[in-house]
Amino acid sequence: MERLFRTSLLPLQLGVGGNSCSLKNEDVDKFCSSVSADVKKLQQSLATGAVSLRWSMEAMSVLKKIHIELLLLIERSRLPISLDGEDWLDQYMKVTVMLLDFCNLLKSAISGINRYRMMVDFTVRKLCDCDSGVAINRIEVERLERDSKKLYGNEKPRDVRLDELVVPKYKFKRKNGANPVIFAAKSAMIVISLLLVSAIVTPVLINMDEGVPNEISQLKSLMQSIKTLVSCFHEMIPKPGEDPRLVLAENVMIESVVADLKAQVAEGVVEDGDKFLKGVDLLKKRSSALKEGIDMFDSIVSDVFEEVIKGRNKVLGMLNPSKET
Repeated sequence: MERLFRTSLLPLQLGVGGNSCSLKNEDVDKFCSSVSADVKKLQQSLATGAVSLRWSMEAMSVLKKIHIELLLLIERSRLPISLDGEDWLDQYMKVTVMLLDFCNLLKSAISGINRYRMMVDFTVRKLCDCDSGVAINRIEVERLERDSKKLYGNEKPRDVRLDELVVPKYKFKRKNGANPVIFAAKSAMIVISLLLVSAIVTPVLINMDEGVPNEISQLKSLMQSIKTLVSCFHEMIPKPGEDPRLVLAENVMIESVVADLKAQVAEGVVEDGDKFLKGVDLLKKRSSALKEGIDMFDSIVSDVFEEVIKGRNKVLGMLNPSKET
């Protein structure tokens, strides 16, 4: 049974007490450099591989790492809730709510992929039945093809502007304020999340050409790394006019086998029975690989969700020690 998640959190009763501390320049530099390096590594992994479940798990691990490092920096700096008009708490709570919603969206997509995979297994069993005629085989293959279209749809990619999702309405007040750090984390996490949505849920095209602030030097390298990652991802997904469903490598491999089997039964006669059965066996193996990959991916999605819940409660506990649980 699929695990259900709820985003119920501690009541938001905050106190402003504590020291009015600023983030040190070296802390801001170190954090932004770390996020930039993680994004660059993710892009290099994608460039030498594919948009696969393995890469998706790596991307989820990066999301978790960024959140953990952000939380450690917040905890160490002991920032007040609002500093010179920079409400880091509001930004942190918003981006972590986004992460929780994102994890729930992935959970729903994982359920759909598992249903499709079970249909693949059912089709394999039917096709292995020696008593099934060519007409029955054609019906089963075509049914599997329809199920794939129902699962992934045939939507056109949606355009998303990064500045509308990330950039705060106010300007950064200081080089060592909280907002550059929050912006760095928010930018990377939102972009990585959107890329995973595009790979697993529905196609998304990210527009980074407008509105991204450049007044903070520490952010320049990070934003360039993010742009390179987005560009690399866009190069690897279907182009306009191609089937937008075929993004995730594991799905592409299954769909290619289904297409080959469909071609073999299209004329009502299977000319090479051994070739057909080898294709069915290959479909079975690729379905098994999809199951293994999706189970591991499901586990890391759960891990990220729980880490974000823990982080949000920890932040509220730091601001309200008497409320910490």
